[in-house]
Amino acid sequence: MGTNRQSSQPYRKLHRGVLLLQRRLRALRAQVEFPLDPISAIIVMWIGDKPLLQFGELQKFLRLPKANLSRLMSSLIDLGYLSSRISDSDSRKKQFVYTQKGRKLLAELNTINNRLVRVGIYPLTAPQIALITAAFEAIASGLGAPFEPERKGEEPLFGQIRRLSRVSGMVGSNYLDIGHDIMTYHIISELGWKQHAVPLRFFLKTLQVPRSSLSRDISQLVARGWIQREQARHDRKVILLRLTEKGRRHFESCEESIGSSYRRALADVPIPTIEEWSELLHTLEGLEHPDFQAAPIFAERCESEASLRKVRGFIVEELVRTQRHFSLPNQILPQGQLCISVREADTIIGVAFAPESQPANAAAFSAVFLSQDVSTPHLAHEVFSKAAECLRGAPLPVQIMQTPPDSPHLSNLTLGGELLPQIPIMQGANPLAPMA
Repeated sequence: MGTNRQSSQPYRKLHRGVLLLQRRLRALRAQVEFPLDPISAIIVMWIGDKPLLQFGELQKFLRLPKANLSRLMSSLIDLGYLSSRISDSDSRKKQFVYTQKGRKLLAELNTINNRLVRVGIYPLTAPQIALITAAFEAIASGLGAPFEPERKGEEPLFGQIRRLSRVSGMVGSNYLDIGHDIMTYHIISELGWKQHAVPLRFFLKTLQVPRSSLSRDISQLVARGWIQREQARHDRKVILLRLTEKGRRHFESCEESIGSSYRRALADVPIPTIEEWSELLHTLEGLEHPDFQAAPIFAERCESEASLRKVRGFIVEELVRTQRHFSLPNQILPQGQLCISVREADTIIGVAFAPESQPANAAAFSAVFLSQDVSTPHLAHEVFSKAAECLRGAPLPVQIMQTPPDSPHLSNLTLGGELLPQIPIMQGANPLAPMA
């Protein structure tokens, strides 16, 4: 038993690192007003790689009672996000497909989740994020997640997190075959890792669940003899939770089971690689919970060939995504232009150009590219402000004025009180052409 436990330690540590990132993302989600409840959002996002999804297939994945899932699907149909039809292969089965409204909702959910990942993984750098992405991909594949082609408009890391969540049972009631849902495991494992009493308010903060739901889960664990409640000596109003001896044995059993699952899934991965992944994920431990609305946004002048190469790649991807790549110029970056990239964490979200000879009080960039994820006035304001500050060396008064929802342009901009032309982001003329 001791040898087996020792051999599972690298895998157990990696799993704990995976949960650290998941908790940071959970804390961020609590700051966002999603257009749907969590389970309905998962349904909509999962259908993304299933052109025709059958009810039984979805029930197996979500592990929800048939009546509950039927109610959720009916609600999504009533809201106009999905439509249903009889299966061509079996008239007893229904299939579900997106409506146009549903496809728009999927794009909105991708935008939110992409930013959740970028903010949640900060301050890791792009090479480190690539390693984390590889780790999630290896774990998900090793646990049996089917291969999925990369989705347009989705951060690669989020795609792998989604695959892992799906195959590990994070949505259902039997996470990694330990007989608990993920929330119950979070409570047990946190008490087991800390090995001392933990205030109830800690779980309210880290798990971001309603007090009533958390109290119900804790009461069930108390009834099974796994944890006990006690009052803090310094303040009898503070409730502490602690594992009992029975609970600690159960925690070790769960950890060994999870460690074995990870060890089997990563049998072909060298231990040093697993340890490298773990160390990267554990750098997130102890950091303050991130703020969704205060993501770190940077702007920098692109002077090295490496930075310009990244910008070229961003431009080409953006033009292809918006179907404006049919007449790409030979020179992607115009000569005589000062290039500025705007990054959120380590991901480019905007690029600006201006003539190198442009006077300091000039009012416009030659062209601005915005990625799909810049979808709110708040974020667009930050992008343009950072670009203007970097270009001119000082902050400028940038204001965003919303355009109608059906407009192909994001906004009108004013710099220093002077109105700028609208910035096309989804369609229009050659975006590399100078603004009028």
